[in-house]
Amino acid sequence: MRKKFLFSIFFSILLLINTVTLSFAQESTFQQKWFEKYSLIAHALGGIDGNTYTNSKDALLYNYQKGQRLFEVDFMLTEDGIMVARHGWEKDYITYLQQEDVFPVEKIGKPISYKEFSNMTIMRKYQHLSLEEIIKFMVDHPDMLLITDTKYVDKNMVVKQFSNIVEMTKGIDPEVLDRIVPQIYNQEMLGWIDNVYRFKSMIYTLYSSDDTDNQVVDFVKNKRIDVVTMWTTRANPDFVSRLLLEGVKTYTHTTNNVEEIRKQKSFGVAGFYTDFIYNEDLNVIKKIEPTNTPLITYKGKPLEFEINPIIINGTTFVPMRKLLEINGAQIDWDSERMLVTSRTNEVKIEYVIGDKLINVNNKLVDLPYPGFIKDGITMLPLRFYSEVLGEKLNWNEEKRLISIE
Repeated sequence: MRKKFLFSIFFSILLLINTVTLSFAQESTFQQKWFEKYSLIAHALGGIDGNTYTNSKDALLYNYQKGQRLFEVDFMLTEDGIMVARHGWEKDYITYLQQEDVFPVEKIGKPISYKEFSNMTIMRKYQHLSLEEIIKFMVDHPDMLLITDTKYVDKNMVVKQFSNIVEMTKGIDPEVLDRIVPQIYNQEMLGWIDNVYRFKSMIYTLYSSDDTDNQVVDFVKNKRIDVVTMWTTRANPDFVSRLLLEGVKTYTHTTNNVEEIRKQKSFGVAGFYTDFIYNEDLNVIKKIEPTNTPLITYKGKPLEFEINPIIINGTTFVPMRKLLEINGAQIDWDSERMLVTSRTNEVKIEYVIGDKLINVNNKLVDLPYPGFIKDGITMLPLRFYSEVLGEKLNWNEEKRLISIE
């Protein structure tokens, strides 16, 4: 009886150790691989009711409920040294937040006290947040990750802000520090922050950096920079691929259009800062492989493609080049513009990967779905070829055969 009791205790201890180890492993994986697990970052805590840049408690609660787990937050220090979620103290921003009648006139453009800050509402309905409140929310929601946008590039201010972040977090729950990812705005800032605390993951965001692409690539080598963030207009296939060779992902900001996300995904952009796009919206750009790929014939002969056709929401996508070349087209590719051009004696087609419209003989034609790149191959809806090139399509359900006549 005693042996059974001791064995039961021993087994319970092993089970507890295994549970703790598994939890640690899951947490560690989250900390280290957040940029692989999640592709969306809620910009300024995400949009709410069509409003952006609120950095509000309401936006955090709403967007968390919508499934967002990565939250970028703008941080400012009040005049009494409290870290709060806010984009700035400028007059235009005060007006945007509808705080003109309550913001002290003599302090416009300057920090206000924490008491003054916390007594205001945002747009007359949303609630402000402090860093302390955000950290406590993260304690209660262990799958949330915080990305800081601290704005300042002055060394003294950077050190002051991150000292505040570290001290506040350690006072509440030191483990939350593993889920805080600082954004740095220049190369020197990495060292300044490391002298305060060595965070496990960092983002180099380029919106205020003068670095060239070459300088960025050289800097991120062998650093703890997991992600480089840039404007959508700066991202290009060459820059993105060079960063990827160094093991660094590219995120762009700020994107609120699914088609733009599709376009950037096609050349390797891994993630997006957004106000209003959610994981459910990304379902429309997922490439769904069919379990039974249809056979496609052209004038009675089976076609062999570089990759199999793909069916998305009942629409068959096929490689663009194959069907155009069998009609005698010459194909050109402009990698900088992501532009495919096809020419025959009668038809000129221009298509920018990810667009919903395709240019046929200088006339814009609406596609049922935008094209995309899969394994380096441009895919377009098969129906496009019949409508634009005058080809007749026949579908045999029993044989799962699509014939082009």
